[in-house]
Amino acid sequence: MRAGLRHSIPKRRLRILWGFVAITLLSGFVETLRAEFVERVIKDESGEHRYTVFLPEDYSADKKWPVILYLHGAGERGNDGKRQLTIGLAPAIEKRKATFPFIAIFPQCEDTSARYLAGWLADSPDAQRALKILDEVERDFSIDTSRRILTGWSMGGFGTWSIAATTPSKWQAILPLAGGGADLAEKLVHLPIWAFHGSDDAAIRPSQSRRTIAALRAAGAEPRYTEISGGKHDITHIVYDTDAVIQWMLDPNGDHPRALALRVPIDDASVDNSPFIPALDLEGAATIRLGNTMLDALAMAIPDLLPKDLMRGSLADIYDGTVVEGRQFQITFGSISYTANVWRVRLNAYRKDRLNVQIGVQNAVLRIGGTSVIGRDHSASTGPIDIVIGHREPVWLSFDVTPYIKDRRLRLKPVGTRFDIPYDNWYVTAPAGVSVRGFGMTRDKVSQGLVEGLYGNKARIEQEVRGLVPSLVAAMEEKLELDQANGMIGSFWPLPVYRPRVRIWPQDVSTDEAGISVVLGLTAAAVTPEAAPDKPARQVVTNVTAESVNRTTDLEVSIAPNILEGLTKLLVAADVAKINVLDIPDASFAGLADRSSLIRAFPELASLGPDVEISTVLHLADPIAIGSNPNKDGMQFQASGLLFTVSTRAADERGDGKQFANIRYSVNQGTLTSLERVSNETRALQLKWDGETAVNVNARFADGYTPKNDTINKEVLLEQFKESWKRWTAQGPASQTIIPDIDLGLTQLRLSDVSWKSPALSVTFSPPGVKLTNSSEENLVYETKGPFSGWGGPYTLEPGKSHDYPIAYPLIYRRRIDGEYVEYALAPGSHSEFRKPQAGGAPRLFKAREGLDVGTFEAMSNKPENPDNKQQP
Repeated sequence: MRAGLRHSIPKRRLRILWGFVAITLLSGFVETLRAEFVERVIKDESGEHRYTVFLPEDYSADKKWPVILYLHGAGERGNDGKRQLTIGLAPAIEKRKATFPFIAIFPQCEDTSARYLAGWLADSPDAQRALKILDEVERDFSIDTSRRILTGWSMGGFGTWSIAATTPSKWQAILPLAGGGADLAEKLVHLPIWAFHGSDDAAIRPSQSRRTIAALRAAGAEPRYTEISGGKHDITHIVYDTDAVIQWMLDPNGDHPRALALRVPIDDASVDNSPFIPALDLEGAATIRLGNTMLDALAMAIPDLLPKDLMRGSLADIYDGTVVEGRQFQITFGSISYTANVWRVRLNAYRKDRLNVQIGVQNAVLRIGGTSVIGRDHSASTGPIDIVIGHREPVWLSFDVTPYIKDRRLRLKPVGTRFDIPYDNWYVTAPAGVSVRGFGMTRDKVSQGLVEGLYGNKARIEQEVRGLVPSLVAAMEEKLELDQANGMIGSFWPLPVYRPRVRIWPQDVSTDEAGISVVLGLTAAAVTPEAAPDKPARQVVTNVTAESVNRTTDLEVSIAPNILEGLTKLLVAADVAKINVLDIPDASFAGLADRSSLIRAFPELASLGPDVEISTVLHLADPIAIGSNPNKDGMQFQASGLLFTVSTRAADERGDGKQFANIRYSVNQGTLTSLERVSNETRALQLKWDGETAVNVNARFADGYTPKNDTINKEVLLEQFKESWKRWTAQGPASQTIIPDIDLGLTQLRLSDVSWKSPALSVTFSPPGVKLTNSSEENLVYETKGPFSGWGGPYTLEPGKSHDYPIAYPLIYRRRIDGEYVEYALAPGSHSEFRKPQAGGAPRLFKAREGLDVGTFEAMSNKPENPDNKQQP
C-alpha cells in the first residue's frame, strides 16, 4: 500500500516537493547564520580544512558587506577549526555581536611545527589556503571586495605584513598587531595601515613594529601606529574592542583623529574563550592578609559600591492585637516596605572568628502600606504610615560574622546583632486615609491609637530591623569573589608566552584582632582541553595555615613562586613549551642555530654539505623550580631541562627534517626582588637578575643518527649558551610588572613593599597618602577635612617643606583667598605643589612636577621636620 502510494507521485511533482523541502530547510539554516559563527570546510588536494565565518546580525544578500580576514597567533594552531576563536578578534566580536558590522573569516594554521613567526608568511601553505578561503567566502556570501581588511596578531601580525606586501592591491587596509615587517615597507607605501603593539611585550619586542613604521615613513607612507602603554603581548582584547578601531576599519580613508591613546585598564585581563577544564590543584599557593587598615579603606568605599537596591525591600505582614475599652481588636500591618540611605560602613576584625560590621543608616523609612483594625462590631482601615529612623544623625546597625569556607567559597555566619533606636532620632507619621465603622470609633482615635502603639513597640521595630541581617550577609557573600586576584597571580608568570589560565579559591580563613587571613589554593586549566585529565592532579605547594600568616594591618598578598614548578610541568606534559631559537626576541639565542658555531661543536655537521638547512628548537623538558638565592635576599631560578634539538633538512626537502643532536642545559640564576617607583603615582614589582649564572651542559647525537665523526665539543656549546644567556639577561630585568593602585572607588591602596622570605614572595599595599609641597617663598595656610569629618586646622606649611597625610581617602583642602574659601578635593595617592604659575602671579596649587622630592612633615602631629631631611625644591 505504502509502496504504491510512493510510486503514484509523478516525478515532476516529486522534484517540486523536494525543492520546496530544500528551500525550507535552507531558509531555516540561513536564519541560524545571523549574528553567528558558522563552521565551514574547504577541500583541496591535501584534504579537508575547517574554518569559521561570522555573519552579522542583519546579514542579507541584498547588501554588499565589508569583510575581515583574521590571522591568529601561534598558540591557536591546529585543525579543529575552533581554537582560533578563543583569543583575538572572535571574543571581541562576541561582546558586540548584535552590532558588529563585518563578515569575519577565521582560517586556522595547521602547521604546528613551523617557526612561530613563519606560520602565516605569504609563501606558506596555510597563507595560500587562507586566501583561497577568502575567495570561497566571497563566492558564497554577499561581500564588497573593495572593502577587504587584513588583520592578525603575533604570528598573524607577521603574516598580515607579509601577505599584504605580496598582494597589496587586494586590501583596503591592514591592521597588524604585535608583528613586524620592516623589509617589506617599499611594497606597502600606498596601503592604509594601522599597527598596534604593547609597550611591555616580552614575546615580540615593540621594536619590531617601531622599525617597520619607521621604514614605511622613510618610504613616504603615512601609517598609523599606536603603542599601548603597559600592554603585554596579548593586546587583542583592547584593540578589537575599541570603537575608534572599528570605525577606522569601516572607512580607512576617512577623516579620523590621528591620535589614539590606549592604556591597559586597571582590571585588565586578556580574553580566552577556550573551555576552562581543571588539570591541576595547587594547595597553599598564596595567602591574602586583609588587615584592619585595609578593611577600614574598604569600608569607607562601600557606601558608593553598594547596589542601590541593597537597602530596599519588603517585610512580611505583622499581626498584633489590643484591647480598647473592653473591646478586643486584631491589627494587621500589611504591604510593609523599607528604604534606607547608607551613610558609612565600618569593618573591624577584633578577635578569633569575629569580624564586626557596622552600617550607619540615615533617613531609613519603614512604610506600612495599609493597616486594618478588626473587632466584633467595629473596624477601621488606613493608608500608609511611615516610621522614619535616623533623621537627625545616623543610626548604627552592628553585627558580628564568622568567616568560613564552604565548597571553595568564602562564607559569613552571623553570630550577633545590635540595633538600638535613640528615642530622639525617630518618629511615626499619622496614617493617611483613615476609614472607620462602628459607633464611637473615630478617625482621630484610630490614628492616635496606631501612632502611640507603634511608639510603644520600638523594641518590635528594632527586632524587625535586626531580622534584615541574614539577607544583608547573603548579599555580602555574593560580593566576596576573588576573581581580581587571578590576574595578580598570573602577573608573576616569568615566561613571555604560554601564561597559564588559573582560578584561585579560598582554602583556609582565620580572623584575629588585627585582620583576616586567607590561604588560597590555585587551579590551573589544561593547556589543551582535548587532553585534559578526568580529575585534576593535586599538589601541596606549602603547608601554610591562615593562623600562621603575617599579621600586618595592611593588605599583603604572598605567593609561593614554586607554583611555577607545577604550572610548567603542565606545559612539559602538553609538549607546547618549545620555540625555534630564531623566534626568541632580539635573536638572543640565534647563535645556537649558527652554522659555523654548531660545526665547531659538532664537526660532523660539516660533512653534510653547505646547502643543508639547520634548525634549532628550544624545548622545556623539565619543570622550572624556585629556590632561595644563597647569597642574597632573593630567589633562585632552577631550570634543569633546557633542551635544544638540532635538526637538518636538505634544501629541497619539506617538513621538520631529521633530528641531528640534542643539547641539554641546566641553569641556576639568582634574582633580587625590588619595588620600583616608576613615577609619582605608579609602582612596579621588579625581578632583577643577580650574580653569576651556573650552567651545565650535556650533548649527544639524536637517536637514529649514526655520525662518522662523533666528536662533541661541549666547551663550545657552553661558551655559546653563556653568551646567549648574557645577551638575554642584559636586555633588562627578569620581569617588571606594573602593579596598579587598588581602586576601591572612594579609597585607594598602593604597593608599598616587596619582600622575599622563602617560600613566599610578598607584596604589601598601604594607604598611598596625600602629599602637599610648598615650592613657593611664602607660608601656605590651609584647612582640611575627610569624607566623614569636620574641618581641621588651620595648618601652616613653610616654604621648602611638605605635609604627608597617610590616608587612603580623598582629602578636602581649602584656603582663604581675598576673604573667600577656595576648595580642592585631593585624591589619595596624589602629590600637589603650591607654587607660582609659570606665567607669573600669586602661588596656587598644582599637580606636583614629576620627581619633586622634599622632606616630609606630619601635618596632624605638628612636629617640626627633621633637619636632616631638609631639601630645597
